[in-house]
Amino acid sequence: MTRVQYTKEFKLQALELAEQLGSLAAAAKQLGIPDSSIYNWKIKYKPNLNLSEHVKVVAPISAESEEIRRLRKENEWMRFVKIIFTNCFNKGTISVLGDTSS
Repeated sequence: MTRVQYTKEFKLQALELAEQLGSLAAAAKQLGIPDSSIYNWKIKYKPNLNLSEHVKVVAPISAESEEIRRLRKENEWMRFVKIIFTNCFNKGTISVLGDTSS
């Protein structure tokens, strides 16, 4: 993967766009560049620029939420296993225990 080199002029224009949009993330998305690039340019060229950086705040997960997440994952796995066993049984690759007819 090649590293893209942006000119200082492009970086400053990107920061101007961010000022117009009011968001570094929005400007980065519109220009198709990584958020980290435009954040670094802000620090280097315009440290006093006050814009929304769309920082995500992650709330702690409650025990109930964690249990629900775990059970959903387990349900997904069980559905997958059921499909595999159903397909194998229907094709005759496995049989019911104790079935002596085959």
